[in-house]
Amino acid sequence: MSFFEAVSQSITTILFAVFLALTILFYQERQQTFFLWCFLLAWVFGFGSVGVAITIWMKHHILLEPELHGFLIPANDPSPVNPCQHVPQGALSVYFGNSVAFGTMFPASIINVAGEELLAMNKTEDGISISCKVFSRDSRVVAEIIDNEFHINANNYFRKKRPDAHSLTVYDEHGRKILHVRYLNPSAVKVLGIFSYAGHPIIIQEDFQRIGPSRFERQCIGDNLGAAINLSN
Repeated sequence: MSFFEAVSQSITTILFAVFLALTILFYQERQQTFFLWCFLLAWVFGFGSVGVAITIWMKHHILLEPELHGFLIPANDPSPVNPCQHVPQGALSVYFGNSVAFGTMFPASIINVAGEELLAMNKTEDGISISCKVFSRDSRVVAEIIDNEFHINANNYFRKKRPDAHSLTVYDEHGRKILHVRYLNPSAVKVLGIFSYAGHPIIIQEDFQRIGPSRFERQCIGDNLGAAINLSN
């Protein structure tokens, strides 16, 4: 909840309580005119408070933006098991399958291959901002995300999904899930996908990760979010 939302809800709730109390007071004192006005205003601010609460809930749970546009906002999912024993308070943990990197400084370049930034992330009070390039097997750009603007190559994808305000999934023309990002909760993001550039395949699955011929799992990459996966050549 943003500062403005919290203030709006607090003000309407306080005004409702004030006019409700005055309504009871003037009823007890038999002052009909003041009683009626305060009763009316109590109803107005009472409905206003409920309306603000419903509006805030809808903002965070109902996605009305175009399918491939907008911030990812945090869900209320539990964080998976974290192989990192000590994560600073306020840090964002990025789960590459079951391996984790975390950081507190944003924006951060997360996957960089031969100088090509394949995945970067920024975190603001509005949500997660993603910049990403996803390549198909023949090195064509299937999807490019630039500061939350999702651009899909219409001639080179099978389908894409933005099932809710917390997730983004892109499939290629072969039906492979080549990108899945979910903002699990305010302190955790999960990234799965198949990334490649200049002959460097990077596969991030739920239970393992592969960079070229090397396979690993349940690794704590640590406070190194700005260079979590960095291949120079």
